[in-house]
Amino acid sequence: MASHEDFQPSTELTSEDTTDTIVVRLPGFNKEHVKVEIDDNGKLRTSGERPPGPGQGDRWICFKTEHSIPNDCDLRRIRTLFDDGVLYVTLPKPINAQQTRIPEAKVRKFQPSTKWTSDRTTDTLVVRLPGFNKEELKVQIDNYGRLRTSGERPPGPGQGDRWIRFKTEHIIPNDCDLKGIRARFEDGVLYVTLPKSIKTEQTKIGELQPSTNWTSDDTTDTLVVRLPGFNKEQVRVEIYNKGRLRTSGERPSSPSQGDRWIRFKTEHSIPDDCDLSRIRTLFDDGVLYVTLPKSITRMKARRRMAARWERGCLAWWKVSGG
Repeated sequence: MASHEDFQPSTELTSEDTTDTIVVRLPGFNKEHVKVEIDDNGKLRTSGERPPGPGQGDRWICFKTEHSIPNDCDLRRIRTLFDDGVLYVTLPKPINAQQTRIPEAKVRKFQPSTKWTSDRTTDTLVVRLPGFNKEELKVQIDNYGRLRTSGERPPGPGQGDRWIRFKTEHIIPNDCDLKGIRARFEDGVLYVTLPKSIKTEQTKIGELQPSTNWTSDDTTDTLVVRLPGFNKEQVRVEIYNKGRLRTSGERPSSPSQGDRWIRFKTEHSIPDDCDLSRIRTLFDDGVLYVTLPKSITRMKARRRMAARWERGCLAWWKVSGG
């Protein structure tokens, strides 16, 4: 069986008003050696092999390239041309895209505010895009595994006649499940959610048993939960089964603890005299306070009972003590 040698061809993408063109330089190849196809993931793939040339030994020369197809490509009109060792793959744009293309001289570049948020199951890219709507945005993954967002919109009132254009690029986390990536645009903010693989979720959780105690006074009972390293956005308080108080949360570990997430959960019985409609929470300096006000009606009843008991004791003392 003949041996093979992998060859990495030089490639480039050129763009005009009506077409994008992928150029692949393939010295020594002819058109019978080359194949162009679109795979199941919407990628344009070029590949081929040829026999060795003079002085190249007995190893066949093989190559393969993959390219993202622009979102505005008219797939029905893709054409290929092989000329003098160069492969040209022409990707026509739809007629409506050709008509609305904006000259560079009338474009103002905009750098949006971006940030990442993370929890146990997902990483989320947040891109703030005031004045944009979802039809003006594009989200794609390029050939190098980077997440790219881009878009352009007409100028708003008082912004002149220059269109607003933006582009951002981001490294995709290694533990991302690429098949599950989702995008959502809401109220001028783009959210791109990158799910973590199930294996990653299962192997990076550490359980925390927080310190808890109760304090009490005439009007309230208070649950105190000590949660070092947490902030209020990472903590949840809920009531279930009409009589159980549950606190829970999770956060990323500190650098010294590796890349494991820290999770906690506590459950408590709610006192019978609690007014559920007035429960309040406060998170301050790593400590969660859940205040459970006592029912005013029950407090008054208890005070009446205490007063009666006190009068009864006094009467007994007078009778007994003379």
